[in-house]
Amino acid sequence: LLRCVFQIAMREYVSTLASRVGHPALFTRSLFVFEQAMERGRYRYGRKARLVAGASLAISLREAHKGETIKDIAVSVPLPLNHTPVLKFIYVSISSTSLRLL
Repeated sequence: LLRCVFQIAMREYVSTLASRVGHPALFTRSLFVFEQAMERGRYRYGRKARLVAGASLAISLREAHKGETIKDIAVSVPLPLNHTPVLKFIYVSISSTSLRLL
């Protein structure tokens, strides 16, 4: 039950991120990449899940040939520390392992 609550909250979060960056139409692809990454990467919900959501949006933006950078997305992910390097690491991790099978 608690997992379902987190999944619903993260769906809304991915939608909000896509809207903040200015590309709400990429929500469905970003959500798909996010769910696959959470399943295959065995990430937990919380801070890492928010970073995975940001990385998923970055992957979707790159696939759609949009010009936003990881730094642009990192500004939209509200965490207290400078998390751009961590977001880059998760982006590389997701794109190198999970997306081969998508």
